[in-house]
Amino acid sequence: MTDAASLAPTIYALTVERFRGITSLKWKPSRGVNVILGGGDVGKTTILDAIALLLSPVNPTTLSDPDYYDRHIDAGFSIEAVLSLPAGGGMNPSLRRLSSSVW
Repeated sequence: MTDAASLAPTIYALTVERFRGITSLKWKPSRGVNVILGGGDVGKTTILDAIALLLSPVNPTTLSDPDYYDRHIDAGFSIEAVLSLPAGGGMNPSLRRLSSSVW
């Protein structure tokens, strides 16, 4: 029997560039549970949305201007992660890199 934690992806490194209010973020989460703390409107939800966008089984077909840092659409954005995808987790194990140039 497998538990939900054994089927969850493990993020070893996350890089977010020019996404919403984040200019540049490089994060190497600790093993186990990580907590993102901060005041209002400092980027906590943006980090979680970036991870969700990266792990989404289907990419959204449209992005809005606020998804681009300072609304510079031509500069694009990048969300990259080094992670493990456990067998049986329902995710394709292929390498995936998300950037606005893909859209």
